[in-house]
Amino acid sequence: IKRNFIDYWFHTATFRFYSIGASSNLNFTHVDYSEDLARNIRAKVGIPADNKVFNIDSEFSFSESLRSSFFFISGVVLVALAWILGAGSYLAAHGHSFWIAFIPLVFVGVIWGCIYIYQVFYYARSKMIFYERTAYFQRGIFFKDFFYVRYDNIKDITTTKYPFSREGDLRFNIAGEEIVKTQNGQSIRSHSFTIKYVPEIPVQDELIDSILLRRPTAGEIQECFQAPEKYAGRILKREIPSVKNPLFLGVLLLLVPDIVLLGAILLVPASNVLILIAGALAMVNIFVIAMIIIYTRFKKYIIEDTRVLARWGIFFKKQTSIVFEKIDFLNTHRDFLDKMFGNGDITVNTIGSSRPELRIKNIDHYQNFYEERHAGYKNSDFQ
Repeated sequence: IKRNFIDYWFHTATFRFYSIGASSNLNFTHVDYSEDLARNIRAKVGIPADNKVFNIDSEFSFSESLRSSFFFISGVVLVALAWILGAGSYLAAHGHSFWIAFIPLVFVGVIWGCIYIYQVFYYARSKMIFYERTAYFQRGIFFKDFFYVRYDNIKDITTTKYPFSREGDLRFNIAGEEIVKTQNGQSIRSHSFTIKYVPEIPVQDELIDSILLRRPTAGEIQECFQAPEKYAGRILKREIPSVKNPLFLGVLLLLVPDIVLLGAILLVPASNVLILIAGALAMVNIFVIAMIIIYTRFKKYIIEDTRVLARWGIFFKKQTSIVFEKIDFLNTHRDFLDKMFGNGDITVNTIGSSRPELRIKNIDHYQNFYEERHAGYKNSDFQ
């Protein structure tokens, strides 16, 4: 349900229905709104008024806002320092006050302050409630969205943990897709919503998967939240992707400038410029190769007794989880590089999706991983 400030003036709302198998949404735009109408529509689509079992509120703060935009803030700080040193030195050298360089930064600070104040009020209204069979999420100040979804229609969950924090984002992928027209034709977009600044993000993913799968009571959820290690899933198999595939592609890309530079060294007499370029290029090669290895080694694919997980990320740690009963089918795939290096890929499709929701790539023991997951998928209650 979508309502903006104009809708509140005229007592209207837009009802948007997501559907499995439909290429577009069904929209009732700016219809006369009442709480009875909204309640009756929710009941018709199988979203009754259940008892609340758990809730999540966004916990926004200044420090968490910096952590959630870690790279952007770091870039802004570096640009500001460069501006102060460059512009300040220039002004001082021409007889002006060094402090004049801070004037543009004051305007930037004012804009930043206004955005921060808006976010304080925005995230104070961002909350999610889990009922016995359904979930509810609301967000917005002047343009408000109210999401209602059955547990059966939540396909997977992705968490993102902010750097140096226990807060993060929680994204819910909902069954059903929409075909969106783009400049290059059409693309398929999955339905989803994200609640940001969620506290204790390392615990939330497993807790919510447990809610979707087992439908615990409010008391059981609190016990799980307070002692998550007692309710943690049992790990059946864990795999780290092979570094050979991405490293091979990275080396191929790096060879192009290296060969060009080598040709220039052979054809042109040695000079300080060429030596500097060669040194810089060597540093780039080392950095790129190191990042490929580190980023690949930070990926993990895990099969538990009730779900399959993918974890990745260095600063922003991410995880996607799919419980077995949401899986529609599995598939294995091997391209040229996979056959060359003796590994393979596995794809996971969920109900109502035309494309994989999870791709497990470059696994050395991909066939064993596939069989382990297929066994869990086949033995789930969904089957």
